[in-house]
Amino acid sequence: MKIIYNIKRNLRLILAVCFAGILAACGGGSSDTTITAPVAAAPSVILTVPAKKIPIVAGVATNLNITAKFSQAMLASSINPTSMKVSCPSGTPFTDTVTVTYDAINRLATLKHTTLFPASTTCVATITTAAKNLAGVGLAKDYVWSFTTGSSPDVTPPTVIARSPINAVTGICLSKDVVVTFSEPMDSSTITAASFN
Repeated sequence: MKIIYNIKRNLRLILAVCFAGILAACGGGSSDTTITAPVAAAPSVILTVPAKKIPIVAGVATNLNITAKFSQAMLASSINPTSMKVSCPSGTPFTDTVTVTYDAINRLATLKHTTLFPASTTCVATITTAAKNLAGVGLAKDYVWSFTTGSSPDVTPPTVIARSPINAVTGICLSKDVVVTFSEPMDSSTITAASFN
């Protein structure tokens, strides 16, 4: 009888220890039910045209639009001439006929200008922390890069340098995508069902 009593007592002790461990793993039995929402990660700039390099890119066409690709979908209203700007020359805001557009599908912001950048000049492009993702989180810090313009605008038309499927090939799967590669970066807003069909 004493053996049975000891087994029961030990079993209760083991169960109590296990229950205490389970409570600790679940937050110690605390009555605090506050759930902290995860903090949304800040977006970042992952690609620019002209590129961000050291030494800085030189010979940039004076009519080239400035483009940046983001790591996340962005709030279109936050992509504007206040959050994306260029100084050309450095330290002198370039505001002549500037518009900023956002391509949500490709996560691309483009600063367009109809007045040419000054020739042979170092310019500084900036995307500020006012550029925000869909959760309202801005860039962690301003994204800044420089480039030097060349002597003239780019007047050479782009060309298609690769395509798939190739010309005149037969037996292509009906669901295959049609893909082309251009000779230079393109303005995504001009690639539409009207220009590519």
